[in-house]
Amino acid sequence: MMFGNINSSGATIDGRQHGEANDILLPNQTGRVQKVAVVYFTASDSSDQGGRMHFQAFETDNVEKCVAFIRNLLDSSQPPSSVPATQEPGVDSPVIRATGGGAHRFRDLLDRELGVQIEVVEEMESLIKGLNFLIREVADEVFTYSEDAPMQFENLASDDFFPYMLVNIGSGVSILKVTSENEYERISGTSLGGGTLWGLLNLLTGVRSFDEMLEMTKTGDNTKVDMMVGDIYGTNYDKIGLKATNIASTMAGVYRKSLDKQFDDADIARSLLYMVSNNIGQIAYLNARLHNVKRIYFGGYFIRGHPLTMHTLSYAINFWSKGEMRALFLRHEGFLGATGAFTIADDAVSALGVLDRQPSQLLPLPQLVNSTRTPYSPDTVDLSTDTKQRSYWISAMEKNTNGLLELADNGALECGPDTQSKMTGFVALYLKHLRRLREQPQAYGLISVRMLLGLREQCLHEVGLEDIFAHVKERETDAALLALPEVIQETDRISDQSQRLTTVLQNVLAGNMFDWGSTSLRDKLASGNLDFAHARTTFARRPQFDNTEAIRRAYRKAVIFVDNSGADVCLGILPLARSLLASGTDVVELVDIVCRAAHIDSILDMGWREGRLQVCGTGSSGPSAWCAIAQAADLVVIVGMGRAIHSNYRANQMAADAAGAQIYDGLCWYEPGQ
Repeated sequence: MMFGNINSSGATIDGRQHGEANDILLPNQTGRVQKVAVVYFTASDSSDQGGRMHFQAFETDNVEKCVAFIRNLLDSSQPPSSVPATQEPGVDSPVIRATGGGAHRFRDLLDRELGVQIEVVEEMESLIKGLNFLIREVADEVFTYSEDAPMQFENLASDDFFPYMLVNIGSGVSILKVTSENEYERISGTSLGGGTLWGLLNLLTGVRSFDEMLEMTKTGDNTKVDMMVGDIYGTNYDKIGLKATNIASTMAGVYRKSLDKQFDDADIARSLLYMVSNNIGQIAYLNARLHNVKRIYFGGYFIRGHPLTMHTLSYAINFWSKGEMRALFLRHEGFLGATGAFTIADDAVSALGVLDRQPSQLLPLPQLVNSTRTPYSPDTVDLSTDTKQRSYWISAMEKNTNGLLELADNGALECGPDTQSKMTGFVALYLKHLRRLREQPQAYGLISVRMLLGLREQCLHEVGLEDIFAHVKERETDAALLALPEVIQETDRISDQSQRLTTVLQNVLAGNMFDWGSTSLRDKLASGNLDFAHARTTFARRPQFDNTEAIRRAYRKAVIFVDNSGADVCLGILPLARSLLASGTDVVELVDIVCRAAHIDSILDMGWREGRLQVCGTGSSGPSAWCAIAQAADLVVIVGMGRAIHSNYRANQMAADAAGAQIYDGLCWYEPGQ
């Protein structure tokens, strides 16, 4: 099975040109606790992008809402005129791939109401395929949880995946041992599951909605109905490792405190949640120990990201294993079966995957891999833990996004047909994501400035916008190439090598001011009030942020990671590359303007023709640095706020204040390799 980007031709519902998706699925639960999970695919408006997988859940008591939802998907996936009114069900009709008990229970209903083909996929296979897909292909899918350290994400190497155990909690519980992509067995289970909790709470409290029941547990106090170890011994029972706060007997406190007393529904709900979760946790641990498995994944719609449930399961695994095992959770835990059935594709679907992620043969920058330090992380600030920084950056992205819409309104952005409507769609989509991240910072995994910028790019691609500043950059590049000879001549007139390097680096910093993504610079650029000469006077170079004396020596090979085009590359990076070439250094750049510049300058031309000046792509749309061609490089130059500061150092006024700097202070910093 190949996991790559979904393409719009291969992932449509019915094989027509612009279909939505060919996989709408039902999950694997049965009984009252059952949920119907729908996974479907929408193609991007962009011609060369995949699209997005969507996840939607319905209670089986409201299955008619699910049917209406699917009908709307089918109606919106194709022009009405493309389907003959006399079309018979099953003749070139859309396919719904279904799994679990609902695949059989609702098959006739879906066939009757929707006129579709129902393709039933084996339940356990769907579960395992779904889990394998999520943990292998979706970044920050797996996490651990406790009240002290909520959502600590894990990304595994491929050789660490197996073996593992899946504890799937629906009405009851199924426990599966998985030893490879296609080898698994059901090793145990219990009837004590989500249905148990739902049924007991319905009898004791009268509440019917499962989500309502879970909400009640947040305010409950189980010590008012349970018998605690402290109730029996008055303190901890240290000899056998029991704390006074451990539960000795579920609901036994009711008898001790008086059968005539009225008890709060929330206290009862919390007690029963602990009872079910603790027992599932203990059964899971015993099976893991019996089968010599260290990794235990919990899935199923019983969990649905409920903090108290996850904490209780985590506590149980940690307690019984004496800290040797941890409970692992998934951000899409309620959709394992549906996702698995989606990825069990037929020949019509050539590739499946998730947005902005695909396998490749690219290698990480060797200088990072070979470092003797801790594993490389490109993110300077963890916004999931820094509330002040997170609030600042989300607000900054909101302001910047609204500013982009103003530019579109003023005609400054010319991205092809329907630019205005696409920009409106982009702004609505991105701001919706930002609002969710304010409320749920870890909704999409680890949150950082790099992630926010990547999310913005995904939203632009999703509405069909590739590079909203393309025509602006093209004009900038033309103008900058005209100015390049003068900049080179100015540099060549400087005889002192140290002063020449200083001037070259000043040009690099000045070029980086031409950043349309910067809220503070965008208006100046749009109005034409920022030229290269002015840019060189805008920033300051302070000794505490400038140690360029350390790089005044010859290097064998330099790799330059470039941020923007226009003046940034032409007047900043190309003179730097030229200076390095003149000193005997081979140069690898990540731009596509060098060929034109080679016609302007003899040193650039010779370096280009001799192969000492090369150009390659990073293989990534984001600012992180990846390049296999840099194997022999002994100098790596990272240019721009996105690459050099947001994701590798520090930037913006908030970070500048912490470093004792001002906004527009230039950072030119050399760090020796290991």
